[in-house]
Amino acid sequence: MSATGPVFTKLVVPEYVSIFPEMGQAALRRHDEDVFATWALVHSSDAVSNSGKGLCDRADVGTVIRTGMGVGLRQAQRLMREGEGRYWRSIDGERLLLFGQAAVGRALDLTMVTRAHHVPVGEFVGRGRRRAALVALSYRTDSLGHPTSRRLVSELTGVPATTQRRLDREHGLAKLVTTVFADLGEQPTQWYSDRVAEEYRHWGFVSGWGAKLYRQHGSIRSASTHHIGSSAAMRRLNHALKAGRPAISSRGPRAYFEGEKAVQSWMRDKRARGKRGSGAHSLHPLLNYSLVVGSPGAKRHHTSVLSEIRGASQLTGGLLHRRGAARMP
Repeated sequence: MSATGPVFTKLVVPEYVSIFPEMGQAALRRHDEDVFATWALVHSSDAVSNSGKGLCDRADVGTVIRTGMGVGLRQAQRLMREGEGRYWRSIDGERLLLFGQAAVGRALDLTMVTRAHHVPVGEFVGRGRRRAALVALSYRTDSLGHPTSRRLVSELTGVPATTQRRLDREHGLAKLVTTVFADLGEQPTQWYSDRVAEEYRHWGFVSGWGAKLYRQHGSIRSASTHHIGSSAAMRRLNHALKAGRPAISSRGPRAYFEGEKAVQSWMRDKRARGKRGSGAHSLHPLLNYSLVVGSPGAKRHHTSVLSEIRGASQLTGGLLHRRGAARMP
């Protein structure tokens, strides 16, 4: 402490902003993306410039916000006022004490996170581009991600599918890698296959030759401009989030059915489990997914039925837990 006041390490605008996907998604659902993005920018700047001490000069923070987010002085001051008590706390009107990742994660009702994305700071300039960057957190940074539907991204972020398409088109931060089709197998008749495809055409159903039914499911997209963060940082934050809290996460896909007989029928049906054999159909085509995993060596099959843990009905389809793509013939 000097005679003229506290001395701070000068903050610099970082090259990348580190954001955990679940945090960005929660901020979007709360329509709080601008203030959250401001906190993420200043937090990354503090980590680079000040070793993450969290105590920063208020005027210096304002400079980082104006430069990194491309806003004026008045807008920067408004963002700092809106984040007061949620993302930072003012001290003596001259300093800002940034809240840590664990505190912000708990405030966003998170119990665990996945590996952070390093988002180029240029993607924080402009509200539309900033929003597109947060939506792109829903995708992997490489081409090996799971198929993810617009519907699922909408559930995670609250951003409608039409807005997702517009953001992708205007800003190009999410790149389409593979279009995925689910093969529902041969149906009893060509007429039945055509009828189902027509009835559920808005869900991506297509009828092919030989009474075969397909559905265009969630495509594999990548956040092409992002880089993946460290797994150690993810583990540290998850440990902090779970401290003193019961673990409520689970591994692997889950299949939910109404009634015991439906479960037994599905387990006995070889076709529903992706194997050659019986032509019987134990479930409605909306539920009967058989997909080939295109990996080297022996081919494997996964059957994915929508898990109601995602808060939707069985008839709406869900995330397919697999890699690669089953292609239409």
